[in-house]
Amino acid sequence: MPANRTDRQIIWLLFAFTLGLYLRTLSPGLLGGDSGEFQFAAWRLGLAHPTGYPLYLLLGSAWQHLLVLVGLSPATAMNALSAVLGALAVALLYLVMLDWLQGPVTIRRAAALFTAVLFGVNPTFWSQNLIAEVYTLHALFILLIFRAVQLTRSDDFSRSAQPTTKVVTTKAPYLIFFLVGLALTHHGMTLFLVPGLLLTLWILDRQWWYSLRHLLLAGLVTLAPLLLYLYIPLRSGPAASPWYHQPFGAGRLDLYQNNWPAFLNFITGRSISVGFHTLDQALATLPQAWLLWRLHFNWPGIVLLLLGLGLLVRQRRWSVLALTLTYVVIQQVFNLFYAIGDILVYYIPLYLMGAIWAGFAANALGSGQWQAVGQTHPPVLDPMPETSAAE
Repeated sequence: MPANRTDRQIIWLLFAFTLGLYLRTLSPGLLGGDSGEFQFAAWRLGLAHPTGYPLYLLLGSAWQHLLVLVGLSPATAMNALSAVLGALAVALLYLVMLDWLQGPVTIRRAAALFTAVLFGVNPTFWSQNLIAEVYTLHALFILLIFRAVQLTRSDDFSRSAQPTTKVVTTKAPYLIFFLVGLALTHHGMTLFLVPGLLLTLWILDRQWWYSLRHLLLAGLVTLAPLLLYLYIPLRSGPAASPWYHQPFGAGRLDLYQNNWPAFLNFITGRSISVGFHTLDQALATLPQAWLLWRLHFNWPGIVLLLLGLGLLVRQRRWSVLALTLTYVVIQQVFNLFYAIGDILVYYIPLYLMGAIWAGFAANALGSGQWQAVGQTHPPVLDPMPETSAAE
């Protein structure tokens, strides 16, 4: 469903308000740790730690050199980039939810706004919008991919609970695959989206997968953005990345060797891999996982997101469930096993899915869908674009 004038105004106001909130609480100047590394690496177009984040560093460098023209320091500019990307993600979440929700338009707008605000003020997500970090752009990519899936214009993915037809445009799937490839040049967590995406596209139109031409083109548009990883060998020298080439006595200690084995280890993160917990250790982190969910949503939010998940099941919104629930299961299991100190930020995509489920529940409560669930209604079909006939 394309946004009308009122929705566009809401989106712009939501973006402006959220951006103002993040900028008001922005961390000023140079930071330590990974944030400081990104601030320096982007300015010099050098390397950050594995997996390299080439897209983020290229965007960050252009952003820094633009804002320095108006007197903003490169370090603060890199922090502000996170605020802009985070505000864009919050605004896009409103649009994504508006297209998914059912019922009166006023209720859908209120529920979509509730979802966006709920995620926007999530404590961990908010904290990452104030510093030079990669997780706000990752959240934005998730929502861009969701929006691309919506552009398939399948009735199952619009507001019809029981569609009679499934139509996928010939171009939208390629946009999805391109965004996945581009997101993979930013963060490896994008891989956890792939099973749900493939399942969703299978649900929407199985015939699409029987075309060898479609599959070859899908593979091509997915792999093409990965050429950005050539940034790493091109910018790995002492001039761009002096911290990877430290003076050592009369010689030099090269922390990055510019060869294929080192390159593959770098982009896969193996060169700094912290390992994984055993099964017993992973199970021991379950109380921590539950605590994080409870602290970020509180009991009313937990109840609301569970109600929303149940509603999606009862309404048989299989495409939405394939995207969100499949991802939550994979990401949550990974978080339990991944032995890393900053595991808290890996929960941000999970909080995004939780906010989406809570938004479905809020919409249902406002529009009286709880009474309608389980009743038989003729499907409400969305108008299809003229170019949406499958090849």
